[in-house]
Amino acid sequence: SRKFVRAVQRHVYSEKLNFAAIETALNSLEKISSRRRHAKALHTSERATDVKIDRGGIRDIEFLVQCLQRVYGGVETWLRSGGTLFSLQKLHDKAHITSKDYQALTSAYTILRRVEHRLQLRRGQQTHRLPASEDGLKILCASMVERGLEPLPPERFLPHIRQLMENVAVIYDRVVHSEQQHRDEPAAYSQFVLSPTVGSAQEATFQQVLDRIAADSSELYEIASRDGLSPFARRNLHRFLSAALTTADRYAVVLQSPKAVERALEVFHVSGYLSDVLARHPEVLSAFASAAPDGGGQLFVDSAPTEPVANFFAGIAAADVSYKDKMDLLRQRFRQKIFESAVRDVVHPDNVYLSLEQNSVLCEMAVRTAVSIAGAEKDFAVLGLGRLGTREFDWGSDADLLFVRTETLSVQAANELAGKVVELLATYTRFGNLCAVDARLRPHGGEGELVVTPEMLHSYFATEALPWEALTYTKLRFLAGDAVLGERAHAAVFKASERFAYDQAFVVNVRQMRLRLERAEIGTRSLKSSVGGFYDVDFILSLKQVKHKFPDAAMNTRMQIYALAERKRLTRKDAHILDDAAELMRATDHAIRLVTGRSRKWLPENVNARAVIQDLVHKMTGRPLQKGLEQELTTTFASVRTVFDRLISA
Repeated sequence: SRKFVRAVQRHVYSEKLNFAAIETALNSLEKISSRRRHAKALHTSERATDVKIDRGGIRDIEFLVQCLQRVYGGVETWLRSGGTLFSLQKLHDKAHITSKDYQALTSAYTILRRVEHRLQLRRGQQTHRLPASEDGLKILCASMVERGLEPLPPERFLPHIRQLMENVAVIYDRVVHSEQQHRDEPAAYSQFVLSPTVGSAQEATFQQVLDRIAADSSELYEIASRDGLSPFARRNLHRFLSAALTTADRYAVVLQSPKAVERALEVFHVSGYLSDVLARHPEVLSAFASAAPDGGGQLFVDSAPTEPVANFFAGIAAADVSYKDKMDLLRQRFRQKIFESAVRDVVHPDNVYLSLEQNSVLCEMAVRTAVSIAGAEKDFAVLGLGRLGTREFDWGSDADLLFVRTETLSVQAANELAGKVVELLATYTRFGNLCAVDARLRPHGGEGELVVTPEMLHSYFATEALPWEALTYTKLRFLAGDAVLGERAHAAVFKASERFAYDQAFVVNVRQMRLRLERAEIGTRSLKSSVGGFYDVDFILSLKQVKHKFPDAAMNTRMQIYALAERKRLTRKDAHILDDAAELMRATDHAIRLVTGRSRKWLPENVNARAVIQDLVHKMTGRPLQKGLEQELTTTFASVRTVFDRLISA
């Protein structure tokens, strides 16, 4: 919990931390390196470069960042963050590493992580060691190439990687190991200073920040110093303004946008997570630009969001910039739009399905752009499953993707295209990532081929697929690439899945599967898996579609319910119960993500967070919630389970 993390942090970070306090961690790293060197000495086959644990590798960069955070995080709480690239940026902003070192470390970490990703994607296992064979190196070099460029030959690639790692090792030795010579000096224990550093003052108090603002903008000062801000909002505003003061560019954005800062106060009242996004990326203040001063404006004026969002991403793939710049541009634009969506939901809460539709469109357009950048628009298609398939994608959701190829596209070429699409979406850069990608819902899961053909899908679902897979694939939806191929894949699954409609044991198997999920989390409360939770609704709808051969493209939960009711597969009464329940659960889950920044099984323990979530759910659903959101959920669960037991009986 957040309370536990706060309690532990004071033991992790200290304003008087000295070298002795991190000596244990240094020794641990040295032991790891020693074991690595010993393994090399024993096994000649282990002599290939390991991009993670060899000197100057990924682990050295991560360890260096964590050391700097521990040393300076005691005074500067803003430095306490996860993510190596994000933390490097913060350390650079606070002048704890030079611009030259920042660029070297960021470049090395990005490239080494990319190498690691390519190695693991190709081998299907956790590995960090460069291939020892020339053929293996050629394949790796080819997979690393940016579009339009020739791959580096192995004789140039290996020296390039080793030089990157040597550069990291030099920085590491200078910044960390140089302090070891002072371990026996009294001064080293009174103040531990990592080199190089420009020096850093203690974080300014809120009043000091206000004094600085007053000297530069009376309008912004009046907004920031007004009475009536809750302690939570004041704390978030302090973090935001303190972050803005770290660089001239950030500060200029804030000074030029006092009205946007005023409208952002509502976000500071509601969400620590969205406040942190604003602190890290003040340029997203433009999300408030179209809101009227009285709060009655619209952040999205388009009634049909797909076309304007498509235009927003248009041109990235064809832009005359490098592959890396395209990745950065895609992330920046996605972050801008997804943040606008979140701001709208905080300032002007709407029906939750409209919000999830907007997020799904954003993700779908990002996937299409990634496919275009990868050059995968012919003989290759990407289909969505899960929440992306049903247009209910949300903050923190994984993108469940299925990659499909034609029979004429080779396995190797298809795998390279899929790997590039995954890289474009999921790789973490200095601008973050778009989303986590999960491709394990393909036939045979992680053991199956990464990219399948329509024929392979038909064969699998006709002979091997299990009941849960039949339910899962009711959410299959074409997203990007070759549309004709996507239609073939969808039709192949639908046709082969008809066997489940005639299987007498299908309903029994589905019920047993649902009860197993329920028992797996017995004793805990969950919006999904608890008795009467969202899984009950989802299983009813998916089973009905399979049993009655429902060929329509995947729809959101509400549309599924009323489509089944129109076809007399659900009574109107059951449809209303399931619809009200699904809306409440989706709205609660969405509000939790807006407030906390992540998915949670149940409502947070924090009283203030619960109150904010309940207020958002009330506005999204129109429910009065007089007895409280938790009681409303409990009552709803009971109603859903009654319907589930009647419709899916043993």
